[in-house]
Amino acid sequence: VQDPAITVLLRLEDEEAHLAIWTTTPWTLPSNLAVCVGPELEYLKVRDTERDLVLYIAADRLEHYGKRHQLEVLASLTGAELAGRRYRPLFPYFADQAEQGAFVVITGDYVTADDGTGLVHQAPAFGEDDFKVLQLENRARREAGQPELPLICPVMANGKYDPEQAPELVANMWVKDADKVLVRDLKERGKLLH
Repeated sequence: VQDPAITVLLRLEDEEAHLAIWTTTPWTLPSNLAVCVGPELEYLKVRDTERDLVLYIAADRLEHYGKRHQLEVLASLTGAELAGRRYRPLFPYFADQAEQGAFVVITGDYVTADDGTGLVHQAPAFGEDDFKVLQLENRARREAGQPELPLICPVMANGKYDPEQAPELVANMWVKDADKVLVRDLKERGKLLH
């Protein structure tokens, strides 16, 4: 199968800015629960001067994204400093999980700035690293007496979205067929950087 690489914008709750996440699995985006950053990595708050949009990316990815966008650096911080920031869910289907601590920036040592944006979309039901990070995060949350992140899987055993849990626009659709539908929806809603 061909996997489309896209960069998606997640709006922060406490600031008029976005987390720029990169993924090659758009079909997992409805199940996004967190964004993972490298705790020691340097991140930049930048303004896309063409779109008048503020976003966060890894400092090591500035040159790559600067080829496509006119980016002005506003601030620098570590992944550890980004941790705990909350963002709005990309899709409303599991928005109620925010009460359980979802839609938050967490840290993971596996995150690099070798490709993408250095901010990794987390859908723990579908990625090995995502699942490991969920387990570590939930262990820390249990010890702190905080609610655990849920494990959400709106996909049935046949590889199609469960109409009881999934977005209407992809209900009963095979996940790879949903890539184009979801990307089009994100573009129409202004959530797609490229």
